[in-house]
Amino acid sequence: MADDSAGLGREPARPADPLRPIAPTIGTVAAGLTLAVLFVPGTGTDATVQSLPLATLGRGAAALALVVFVLTRRVDAPERAVGAIAILAGLIVASADLLTLFGELNVWRQPAGLPLATAGAIPVVGMGTAMVLSLSDRRVFAVTKAISLMTAVGGLGFFVSIVGGNLLVLPFVAILDTTALSVTYPLLTVGVALATFAFVAAMFRWLGVDRSWLDLSVPSLRGIGLVVAGLLVLILILNVLTALISELGLPAVESGVEQQARQSDTPEFLLLLIPLSFLAIAPSEELLYRGLVQKYLYDTLGKVGAVVAASAIFAAIHFGQYASPDPIQMAVSLSVVFVLSLVLGYSYARSENLVIPILIHGTYNALTFFAMYARVTGMVGTG
Repeated sequence: MADDSAGLGREPARPADPLRPIAPTIGTVAAGLTLAVLFVPGTGTDATVQSLPLATLGRGAAALALVVFVLTRRVDAPERAVGAIAILAGLIVASADLLTLFGELNVWRQPAGLPLATAGAIPVVGMGTAMVLSLSDRRVFAVTKAISLMTAVGGLGFFVSIVGGNLLVLPFVAILDTTALSVTYPLLTVGVALATFAFVAAMFRWLGVDRSWLDLSVPSLRGIGLVVAGLLVLILILNVLTALISELGLPAVESGVEQQARQSDTPEFLLLLIPLSFLAIAPSEELLYRGLVQKYLYDTLGKVGAVVAASAIFAAIHFGQYASPDPIQMAVSLSVVFVLSLVLGYSYARSENLVIPILIHGTYNALTFFAMYARVTGMVGTG
């Protein structure tokens, strides 16, 4: 006979509380940190600047995002509607924050000079997008992990390439006993490329991939057509941006390389960078940002998402090269780099051959360096 006394005196088991999706939780943390950042004064900020409508707009949007994320965790709110509100709020925060670049509104500029509110708004928009698309927790974790990992890889690769490149060049500079840019800059370019190749090889080993991961082959006629089309698109976009800059009376875009060439007695080093564009610069950068970062993101983001994410990382890495006291000039320069990266990323995704973006990138850089040389030496006007 069965013993029924075992269950006596026990309350019936309660169903476990359903787990809340992770997106609102991450969104709550991101929106909270963003709101806190918006109340931290930047260097030289006074109380008058803090009360400006632009600051109020950004703080209000961040607070709205925080509220809707918290409510979603507490009550059964419609996810897609909440996600859409969070996306809108995040975009408002980023827009208000970036608009401070175009005036004297340094309210959110931290001592490091970084747009921290925008950095916080990015995950707010990301989690809002996850809610609109009804992504599972597993999917949110996978996407967040992949983007975070590849952002770290891109940043670490840049750091390693610069440090490694300088370490490789120092012995040659000591032997040659010169600091002339005509010697040091080409040497540094080669050193940076070699350090990048070594870094990517180390990352391949760490990720457990072999040479079969690389998509390298002789371009077909269709591939050559893609190279030509990519270059034409880039030249067209660059001309449109140049015309727009001139029409609006904005300052001309000038990279750090061109600035150094203007200050140098030997701007001829720019001509040496033309062959190095094909032999060092383009192969190393494309191997890292397209062959590693973009391809790694395919499984999580799909090809379109991977191209956009890798392009954003690529543009962010070039921040230092185009850093300028004039924020408009810097914003335009980074926009050009982002568009360049989109074209390179698309050409790789379409062709599945890393040689295609290498040729587009190398040719574009070679033309750019020649144009710099022409401007610096007075062969053409600077506009």
